[in-house]
Amino acid sequence: MVKANDKSLRRLGVAFNLSSLIGATTIASIGEGYSWNWTLGGLLIFFLSVYALSFYFTQIRTGLWSFVHRKVEQLDEREHQLSYEALRFSYATFSIVALILLMLVTLSDDSSVALWFEWVNGRPLFLAMMLFAHSLPAALLAWRAEVV
Repeated sequence: MVKANDKSLRRLGVAFNLSSLIGATTIASIGEGYSWNWTLGGLLIFFLSVYALSFYFTQIRTGLWSFVHRKVEQLDEREHQLSYEALRFSYATFSIVALILLMLVTLSDDSSVALWFEWVNGRPLFLAMMLFAHSLPAALLAWRAEVV
């Protein structure tokens, strides 16, 4: 496992990771809602490439992805506490984000939010939420922890 001691580089990787996920979701939703063209396809490939690279360097190469997906029996007491805190906080964050999205979809009627959700296809948003849920604990550890 490569230990990235520079916290600012890990935070930059997390920022690139999450912002590229948002960008790819937005572009995919626009493409599904209207029609695909070369510009949207190129932007989607760009955002997915940035997501894949930032995911690799921030979570895979540092070992954070495998750390938060280990069995409890393989962790010592300190690692167990770090993993527990990251999973607890990410679960709460994901629940809040999912509930806000659900509230926006169900409670909007004639507002601009309703018009936005009218043409958004659910697949890109569903896939983005799945990726967000699985990568959030490692992203939180990369953002907050000194060295795992």
